[in-house]
Parts: sequence; structure tokens; C-alpha cells
Amino acid sequence: MKHFILVLLATGLMACTPDGGSDASANRLAPQEAVRAAPKQADAIRRFSAVARRMAPVAEAACRARAPRAKCGFTITVDGDPEAASNAYQTENRAGRPVIAFTQKLIAEVRNDHEIAFILGHEAAHHIKGHLPVTTDALITGAIEGELMATIEGKDAKAVRRASAVGGLRAISGFSKEFELEADVLGARIAFDAGYDPLVGAAYFRRMKDPGNKVLSTHPPNAQRLAAVRHAVAGF
Repeated sequence: MKHFILVLLATGLMACTPDGGSDASANRLAPQEAVRAAPKQADAIRRFSAVARRMAPVAEAACRARAPRAKCGFTITVDGDPEAASNAYQTENRAGRPVIAFTQKLIAEVRNDHEIAFILGHEAAHHIKGHLPVTTDALITGAIEGELMATIEGKDAKAVRRASAVGGLRAISGFSKEFELEADVLGARIAFDAGYDPLVGAAYFRRMKDPGNKVLSTHPPNAQRLAAVRHAVAGF
């Protein structure tokens, strides 16, 4: 079950397996030096690094202003697995400090600096808003309950795993979409304050697979996310 929870976080929400890295501050960010990327990806990673350096102090300032008790020294890095699916996620290292990671496939996929900045701002916003611990607790509780019920009913191992997965998703379905919209709005503000155009950045949603409005979807429809960003930017 623990493996399921970590996979679900990595693929559907704002977090992945807790990072075991150092307590480095965002000012020591150098992802292009830490990742062995293919030559054709090197330029993309350098571009990501430049945007990350510019975004990091702005995200930290937003964190300190809105969540003064939180640990706000962001570490921004590149997922070392070149085969990892296109994704960005927010997690914490062993010291409890926030880590934002982009997979190499996502870095190669984004079309401009504004998209990188918007996605970075979105992940930083998850930390600032305190979404990770709430989501993790609910996932674990829901998964345990689903697994226990299936076990009591005498289901086979495959059915138990499915019940655990569904239980976790049901547990977060009441708030996960709201969390994503909150992160979009605050992320847009962070990107804007760093000098990027969040409307250009949010255009990434037009190329993302649309989750629609399914009952157990953890993300809202892309059109709703674009509308939320447009509404927020109009007030900046």
C-alpha cells in the first residue's frame, strides 16, 4: 500500500517520493550539473535552470509573506530519471524543506520560459498553501480504509490493491481540485512578480491531456484552470 500511495502522489498530485537530498538552498541550484542529460536536452535544462534561479527568491518571498511559519528555502531541481513521465511535483527533503522537481521530459516539452515559470509557481504555491500534508494524510487514511474493507470482504490481492487506490482517490476528491485551482492562482502571481507572463505560461494547459470533470479526477478541467488564471491576472 505504501508503494501505491507514493506512485499516486507522483503521478496525480503535487508530490512524489520524499527527496533524500541535501538541505541546499535555492541559491545553490545547479540542476544542469547534477543531471546527466542527453546532449539535445542540455540547452533545455540550462534554460530551466535560468528561470528557476530567477523564480526561487520570488517564491521564497511569497512563502514568507503568506506562510511565515513555513520553511521557505526552496530547492529546485531536475528529476534524475530520464525516462520519468512528463511531470513536475512538490515534495520535501529529510529536513522538511520544500523541493520542486521537473522531469527531463517536461523540461523538453515546455515551449518557453513563461510556461516553466508558471509551472514552478504552481508547485511553489502547493507548499505555501500547505497542500501536501493534508493530501498525504487523506490519501493514506482513504487507502487504508479501502484496503481493510476489501480484505474483510475476502477480495483477492488485485482487488485489494484496487480498493486501496479507489479509497485514496475518494478521500481527496472533495478538495484536490480546489487545491489545484488555488495553486494555479497563487502560482500565476508568483510568476508575474518574477517578471513572467502567466497567461502565456498557462497556455500549457491547452496541450495537456484534459482530465475533464470525472468523479475521481484529482485535477479540474483545463478550461476551468485557464479561466481561473485569466480572472486572477485581471486583478494583478
